[in-house]
Amino acid sequence: MAKEYAAYLKGKMDVASEMLSRLNSALTEEWKAYRHLLRIDEITRERLRRAATADDEAAFLRRFAIC
Repeated sequence: MAKEYAAYLKGKMDVASEMLSRLNSALTEEWKAYRHLLRIDEITRERLRRAATADDEAAFLRRFAIC
């Protein structure tokens, strides 16, 4: 990815490989943080869905229980 940045920025500014390396690292960290938050959101939604289903099933069984 750093090579792509170098090709894009060539002639536009003085490109130092250290700067490109830091930019690439920053983009990588942002992507990792995004994926982490996305996974947490998926897990939370799944837990809420399962909890709602369990509550609905329990309520259904209480309504039709023979006591």
